[in-house]
Amino acid sequence: MANALDPPATPSSGARILFVDDDAFTRRIINAALSNRGFQTRLADSAVAAMAILRTEPIDIVLTDQQMPGKSGLDLMRTMRDEGFNTPVILLTGVGSLEMAVSAVRSGAVHYLTKPVDPHDLQQLITDILLTPQEPRVPTASKPIRP
Repeated sequence: MANALDPPATPSSGARILFVDDDAFTRRIINAALSNRGFQTRLADSAVAAMAILRTEPIDIVLTDQQMPGKSGLDLMRTMRDEGFNTPVILLTGVGSLEMAVSAVRSGAVHYLTKPVDPHDLQQLITDILLTPQEPRVPTASKPIRP
């Protein structure tokens, strides 16, 4: 039986994933799972740190925890939109509810997942998002251009 952290039989696209979570253990586990599947990962422990990365590096998908000290995952999504980022966001939470899922999607999340996350399912979700046509990942004309 394959270990959940083992790489898949086929390599991934090398997409750049920003994973945001205040829990160091969770960051290490998800980082290992994504890296082993061929994704390039960047890690942030807060929404503020995530925005610093987004402002300086090209990112294909943001995977963020909802419950974090300071700004939440929903706050991060709002800041991203306010600054003109159209990067797809997957919101993770340790405590799922229908209300939170609806709020996440209404706020712009492309998907909502409850922890713990199965690495194989996460890889498939990321691949599906990358293969789905998205709006151009550039801000509107009234916003400054971000990579």
